[in-house]
Amino acid sequence: MSVVPERFLRYASQEKRSNVCYNFPMKAIANIILWTVLFDLISVLILCNLTPLVPIDAVPRIYWSGCLFDLEKRLEEYKESGARNVIVGPSYAKQIGSFGSVRNLALDAAFHPEIAFVVEHYCTNADIIFYVLTARELSPFKPRTKSMHVVPRRLMILKDAFHKVALGVPVAKGRAESEPCSAKDLDLFKEAADISRLNNKKTKSLETSIRKIKNNPEIDPDELTLEPLESLFQRHSNIIFVLHPTLPLRPVNDSSPFGKQINRWARANQKLKTLFYNSSLPFIDLTDTEPWEFSDWRHLSKTSSKNIPKYIEEAISARKASSRHDRASTRGLEGL
Repeated sequence: MSVVPERFLRYASQEKRSNVCYNFPMKAIANIILWTVLFDLISVLILCNLTPLVPIDAVPRIYWSGCLFDLEKRLEEYKESGARNVIVGPSYAKQIGSFGSVRNLALDAAFHPEIAFVVEHYCTNADIIFYVLTARELSPFKPRTKSMHVVPRRLMILKDAFHKVALGVPVAKGRAESEPCSAKDLDLFKEAADISRLNNKKTKSLETSIRKIKNNPEIDPDELTLEPLESLFQRHSNIIFVLHPTLPLRPVNDSSPFGKQINRWARANQKLKTLFYNSSLPFIDLTDTEPWEFSDWRHLSKTSSKNIPKYIEEAISARKASSRHDRASTRGLEGL
C-alpha cells in the first residue's frame, strides 16, 4: 500500500479550501449582477410611467432633459388631439406655438438630426409637417438622437428632476449666458446688424445676440447643402419647409474670430435662400414678407411671431383646396 506524503495532503487540502473560497464569491457576484439587472428593468418600466407626474418646473430648463420633457408634454397633447398638421424645428419654431388644427413639436436647441428624429419617430405619414428652419439647422453638429427614444428620454428627465428637487443642485449658467462681450464685439455687431429692428436695443440685449452668433457652429457657406432635407423629404413627402426670418447681417471688414463668424452667417443665410429657390422642395419664404421685429439675432419678438400662423394656415388651406397633393401644388407657396 502506497503512502501519500503528509506535505502533499496538506497542500491538496489547502488548494481545495481555496477553490471553495474562490467559487463562492464568484457565484454571489453573478447573482448580484443578475438581480441588479432585473431590478433596473423593473425600475425602468415603473419610472417611465411615472414621468408625466414630474412637475415641469422641477426640470432644469437649460439642460437637454428640460427640452425633452417639454417635448414629452406636447407629444401627449399631439396624440390626444389627433391633429394632422405639425410644426417642427428649433426654439424659434417652438415660439410660434400651437393654434387651430396645428400642434407644435418643435424642440429647443435642436439641429437637423433631432428634428428629423421627431418627424420620423413621432409624426405619421398623413401629417402635413411645417419644418421651420434657418441655415443654423444645417450646420455641423453631433446629433443627440440617442437620448430622444422613449426610455432614455424619460430616464434622463427623472434623473435631472431628482438632482434638482432632492439634491438641490443649482442650475448652472450656459455658455451663452456667461461668455463676456468686448466693446469691439459690440461695435462689430452694430456695424453688421440692422439693430433698428430689435425690440430691445440696450447693451445687455445686444450682448445676447452677440453670444448666440459666437456660440453657433462655424458653418462654411460654400459647403451648405440641402441634401439632409431632400433625404428627409423623400421619406416624408408631406413636409413644407418654412424659411424663418433672422436679423439681417451685413459682411464686415474684420479678421477677428467674431468678424469671421458674422461673415460666415451673413453668407450662409443668403446661400440657404438661393439653394431653396433652385431646388424642387416645397417651401414658404418668410424672410422678407414683413418688416419683422426681433428679440435677438434669430428670434422674433412676441408681437411678430404672432403673425406667422396666418402664413401656415394659408398653406393648409391651399393644400385642402388643391385637387392634387404633389410637389407642384406646394411649389407656389414661397411667395405667400
